[in-house]
Amino acid sequence: MNDVETRSRIFRYESILRYQTKTMYANGHLLADYCETVIQQSLNAAFGLALRNANADYPNLKAVDHLNPNRTLAVQATRAVSKAKVEGTIALFKSERTKAGSPLENVTELHIVGLECAKPSMGTQVLRLDKDVTVKTYSLLLGLDVRNLASGQLDAVERVFHGLTTVEGLNLHNDKEEVKEILRHFDRPALHDSRGVEGNWSDMLSTMKDLRRLIARGTDAAGRQITRPYSTFEPKAQALLKHIYDLTSGISRAIAATLASANPFGQIDLNDAARVDVYRISIQRDVSALAAEFELNAPRWGTPLADDDLCPTCGQSLP
Repeated sequence: MNDVETRSRIFRYESILRYQTKTMYANGHLLADYCETVIQQSLNAAFGLALRNANADYPNLKAVDHLNPNRTLAVQATRAVSKAKVEGTIALFKSERTKAGSPLENVTELHIVGLECAKPSMGTQVLRLDKDVTVKTYSLLLGLDVRNLASGQLDAVERVFHGLTTVEGLNLHNDKEEVKEILRHFDRPALHDSRGVEGNWSDMLSTMKDLRRLIARGTDAAGRQITRPYSTFEPKAQALLKHIYDLTSGISRAIAATLASANPFGQIDLNDAARVDVYRISIQRDVSALAAEFELNAPRWGTPLADDDLCPTCGQSLP
């Protein structure tokens, strides 16, 4: 396997890890040990830091989770780096570092690492705590800097990520089961063949937004998790879903300006309408290809379904 393929798998495994922790968090599971394990093993694999579990050696230590052998590097692991987490960790670190015989007295770098950052602004920050200690905050993927790792480092990180997604995992549904669920949500009136004059462009815009949310985050309009994000799928399915996402964005761009102008007839420019049809047909082809990849049935493209063939609640076709 070449480095490009290894990086691709690492990115996919990392997406699965974040999805797993999000699911665990939503279900009320304790995440501390899981996050500590992920971050410790990943940093050790990539950089040979030999981080140890600080809590095992110093049970009363609360400020940090890991220390390197000479105790110059301390790491606090968390699910998501947030302003509150950074401030709380720094306050505890200051307090514990000044105690007599503290294992933190020689620390020169304090890293606060999360599987993700609560806000983009929290990523890769460097703060000067005092003349002796520098604080760094970052998400694990940014800290690993995967694009610049050598082959041996990449292989080591991949082994760790793969092990954690299978051993520590939550028995995820396989891709076929997830795609079967996704296909149900593509059986929408807005995606059936052109009806000459679109009945409801606002519905079309809303549908495209729903589909992008489904593909990117795996959630419905109420925020309920109904499938996995596209980034957690195997490469071929992932590429098809990403292309479908881009096509829905194209449809939205084609009609958003007209809707914003409050056209009294609810119509859009003929050129934009033609563009919508091209995108719509491309989505149909990609969805059909996705279904075929897993030997599943795609929605019934072609003549639009009559109103009495549609579920009055969700707008999807009735069996």
